[in-house]
Amino acid sequence: METASGAVSHPRPALAIEPVPTAKGEVAGFVLWIASYVSFVLFLLWAFIPERILHRAGVYYYPSKYWALSVPAYLCSTFVFIILFYIAVNFCMTNPLQSRFTYTDKFSVLMTKKPRCSNMVDFEEIRDIPLPVINKILYQTKSGTASPKKN
Repeated sequence: METASGAVSHPRPALAIEPVPTAKGEVAGFVLWIASYVSFVLFLLWAFIPERILHRAGVYYYPSKYWALSVPAYLCSTFVFIILFYIAVNFCMTNPLQSRFTYTDKFSVLMTKKPRCSNMVDFEEIRDIPLPVINKILYQTKSGTASPKKN
């Protein structure tokens, strides 16, 4: 487009073009991926090759073979501890059955015993199950008494 002075002006783009992100993150991820495989292979070689073969190859400085067994054992036991600790914290944070936070409020839509009609849709709307019903289903036998705890 020409202006009144005769100069040509170029229209500005409606949206600014963002620069293309560099590949630094992808390269770093690839290098870490390769490094993890190489370090795992070196760990396996160090753990399973006898010391006399390592000495013949000129390798004298390495950690004790004790760590080849103890580190994975510590990691596995730590993983199990974290899972059990997570479950224990959830049990501690759960409100007791008599707590005021387990009551229903005006927004609760309680489950009722209505018979299904043939003109209803294939699925029912979501409803709240009262806590006594849940306890009856989970903890009572057919005779109506609480099931005894097994030792």
